[in-house]
Amino acid sequence: MKKSIAVLIIIPFIICVSSYIQNNLIFTLSSKASASLTDISEYVETGEFEGALSAYNNYKKKWEGKGRILSYFISHDEIDDIMIHNERLNAYLKTGNITDSMATIGELKEIYKELYNIFKVNLKNIL
Repeated sequence: MKKSIAVLIIIPFIICVSSYIQNNLIFTLSSKASASLTDISEYVETGEFEGALSAYNNYKKKWEGKGRILSYFISHDEIDDIMIHNERLNAYLKTGNITDSMATIGELKEIYKELYNIFKVNLKNIL
């Protein structure tokens, strides 16, 4: 009887802790990625593509580290979308395409925003 009660207490605790860790990881990644993308967009708007590429490389290094961890928690479809848009952005920055670079940055920001909203713990997502 005592083991059953202990299990009934421990399992919800583990679920809550893992949800908190997942939520915190996704929020941190989304907010840092959005900030990095904002920096990249500022360089693109002024036509400084060397600075934009440098900022992009910093952003990509951060993404590669966190993206592996994130793949344990979320669907690979979202990760694939981010990776595809990252490669598009890299190509647009290398060719100096302002319009497509800004569009891709906007798309990436929306993906990160949706990613956070999808996995945010709230009553709508639970039910």
